[in-house]
Amino acid sequence: MNINVKAPTTGRELDVDVAEKLITSAEEAIEAYGEEPIVNLINRQIVTDIRNGVRAKLNVEGDNEMTDEQVIEWVGGWVPGVRKAAKSKSEKAMDAFEGLDAVAQAELLQALQAKIASS
Repeated sequence: MNINVKAPTTGRELDVDVAEKLITSAEEAIEAYGEEPIVNLINRQIVTDIRNGVRAKLNVEGDNEMTDEQVIEWVGGWVPGVRKAAKSKSEKAMDAFEGLDAVAQAELLQALQAKIASS
């Protein structure tokens, strides 16, 4: 497997073959590099992934903004490589509907019923 590396400061670019460095199992990684470096590498990546996730959540403002407690709860449920499934259009619509006051909800329901009746 080749990777292309670009150095924006100097404008240099290089293709590097990393196939021999890649592994297919934890056992192979430990055999090739030793347990301590592999554990350290994994832990660094876990911290990076959690930091990126928390940063993304802290950057959200408005209706989808999370409290500090919600972000901490998200960290507690974090699992590597698992992302929350995207909400369906219906789920997004329901979230938006629940964010409306009672009058706006009633008006929207009337408009939707009229639209359905005319279809």
